[in-house]
Formats: sequence, structure tokens, C-alpha cells
Amino acid sequence: MALACALAYFITASFQTHHKMRLELSKEIWSLAQKPPKLDMTALRMIPPQSIAPVAPTNDALSRHRHSIVTRASNAQTHLMDSSGSVSSNLLEQSGIAPENGIGPESEKHLKLSGKSTKKEHKSTCPEGIVAFTYATHAGKDDRFCRMLESSVRAGIHIKVLGWGKNWRGLSQKLYGSRDAISSLSDDCIVMFTDGFDVMFTQNLQQIKKKFLSSGKSLLFSGECGCWPLVTRGREWCNELYPRAPPNSYRFLNSGGWIGMKKQAEYMLNDVVKSAKESNNPEVNDQELVNIAYMKNRLNISIDHYASIFQCLHYVIDMNRPRILPNCQPYKKHMLWDQQNMTWYNTKTKSYPSVFHFNGVGKSFHLDFEKHLAYKVDGFYSKSDADMIYRQKIDLAGNMTPFGDVCPGHLEKTRNGKTYTNSAPKKKRIFPVG
Repeated sequence: MALACALAYFITASFQTHHKMRLELSKEIWSLAQKPPKLDMTALRMIPPQSIAPVAPTNDALSRHRHSIVTRASNAQTHLMDSSGSVSSNLLEQSGIAPENGIGPESEKHLKLSGKSTKKEHKSTCPEGIVAFTYATHAGKDDRFCRMLESSVRAGIHIKVLGWGKNWRGLSQKLYGSRDAISSLSDDCIVMFTDGFDVMFTQNLQQIKKKFLSSGKSLLFSGECGCWPLVTRGREWCNELYPRAPPNSYRFLNSGGWIGMKKQAEYMLNDVVKSAKESNNPEVNDQELVNIAYMKNRLNISIDHYASIFQCLHYVIDMNRPRILPNCQPYKKHMLWDQQNMTWYNTKTKSYPSVFHFNGVGKSFHLDFEKHLAYKVDGFYSKSDADMIYRQKIDLAGNMTPFGDVCPGHLEKTRNGKTYTNSAPKKKRIFPVG
């Protein structure tokens, strides 16, 4: 009888203690709900970014790659929950995994962070500290534009496509479009521009931003082997008149990829647009205008001589005697697939580029570079992966459009393909480039 009484007393006491703890916890939760904790957004953005790393074409490697993606997403949910219990979309971007319901600050699916309203966050013109642009009036006759878009989505880059739907009149449109697009950005914003049809991204914007800031430059253009179009003016333009470059580097400026602080970029674009207007030629070559400004030591332009960010793949084999330009073959002589770090490495400049530009005759190497990336390896494709990519929103001149609407069926068409897919009406046969 005594044992039964003791047991009843113990159960009653435990219930009372548990009830008291629940009341105290409820009060604490209510207090937090009224005053949600503030997160240090600066600290969050300093978290080292990670991109989805390409892996070797083996079943074990593919399994490890998928596991790493799931692990990073799980860690993201564990460490960066906001006050409402929702996952920060910024973290998913930094993990190399784009949010399913929309890309970039334009998406209304961006959730609240640290108690701040979505509306206030939406007003920021440069919420990540860096914005990426390209220019394309249409998707083209083959699938190179869609390949560029897919690589940007896979790398977590929310690229804004300028000029979509307009009539193509000439190269100068890129200058006008870029100038108008960056005018509304804050002065401390970093702006990156790339060509739209022969580009592949392998690292995310936060990695690119870190590289740019470490360069100490305010405006950085990609470097290449070729001297186009100045070589058409005569050999002296490339040999004697063009500024010298450091050894083992890419000497000549290429305008298909550049990055800079907003104020400096805007100053450069205004100047080059003025030159384009004075030429009274919509087909004026933007690369020629920027090269001339660089040769005159104007606009504070620097070149990414060592391919820290931009890697141009155009090659030069000069049969002239004497040669106008030294022979240069980036793909065959400089580039190496680094199996340990699972990305492309430049043995000449000792760098891991972020943006690959298959300019000029370098277009013939686009598919060879792309096929090493994890999402192009046989066995990686899955219906769930495709559905996620197709749902990602692409900013087409301000209209947020699902990738699947811009590039319908692209993932299935290019899964095992070794040639470019023709997306135009079948009036002409499109042969593989190169």
C-alpha cells in the first residue's frame, strides 16, 4: 500500500513539473514571436560560399555528389533558419542550390529574414552586393543560350537577361542596355556582364565577388590571346601600340566578360556609348571601342591577365612570318581538368577561372568543357532534378519566366548529346561547331 502511494505521489509531482515547464516554454515562445531575434546580415553574407562541384563520371562519385548536395541543403536548414522557421534563400544560393520557387530578389517567394519584411528586402537594388547581366534579344537557332542559362542556374547565378524581345540591330545594343540597366543600382554594387551565347559558369557570384575584391581593381575586363579587331588595322596595333602585359598572361582585352564597381562601370559605359553614337554605326564593335580606351589609358580599365575570373578560349596559330601574335592555345596547352578539386585549372596562370568564354574559334571546345561537369555526366540526370531546374525563374528583361518555358525540353535533349541541338524551324541543317 505504501509503495502504491509513493508511486502515485511521484507521478503527480512529475506531471506538475512538466506542466510548469510547458507554461514557461510557451511564455518564452510568445516573447520571441513578439520580438524576433535580429540576425546579423553582414555576418551571414560572409559565410564562405560553396558551389556545386563537378565530379568524375563514376557511379560512386555521382552518389557522393548527390549526397553532398543533400548534406549542404540539410546544413542550410539547420544553421540558417529565420525567425519564422523558414529557410533563408540566400543560404541556398551560397550552397550552390538555387531556390525552387524563383531566383533572385525579384521573386516574391523570398522569405522573411531576421524579422525584416519581404517588402523592405525587395526594395534593395543590390541585395547580394553583386548583380550579373547578359544581353540576348532571343534564344538563337541552337541551344547555346540555354546551355549558358543552365550553367548559371546550376552555379546559383541569378543572371538578368537584357534586351529580350527587342529587334537585334547591332553590337552597340549591349552598351546601351548595360548602361540603362545599372543606372538604378546603388553605387557600392558590383556589376558583372558576360556574353550570352558562348559562356559557361562554374562558380557562384559570392566566389566571383571575393575574387574581384581581392584584385584591388575597380573595373576588370577579361583577357585573351587574340587581338581582335585591332589586328585588322595592322600589325603595329598589336605589337608596338598595345600595352605590354606581365609574362605568362593573356595580353589583350576581351569585352565579352567584365566586372566592376557600379560607378566606374557606369562611367565607362557612358564614355563608350558616346563613342558609339559618334560613329553613327549600330554595328560598331564594342570590343574595339573599349580596347582603344584601354590603349589611351582612359577609364581606369584593367585586364584579368591571369584568368582569375574570366577564361577566354579563343586560340591563335599565326602562320605569318614574322608572326603578328605569338601562338596561343588555351584549351590544349593551358587547361587541365583538376580531378581532386573537380574543376578546370589553368596551368599557365595557376588559376581556377569562374566564367569560361568560348569566343572566336574557341566555340569548338564548349561541349568538351561542359561534358566534365557533374550535371552532364551520364547517370546524373533524374526527373526530380529536371523538374527543379525547369521551375527556376529567369529574369528576361524584367519578366520572371520559368527556365522550362524559356528552354522547353532542353535537359532531355542535351543529356547525352555531343553536338548543339537545333531549336530553330527545320529549314537548314545545323552542323556541329568545329
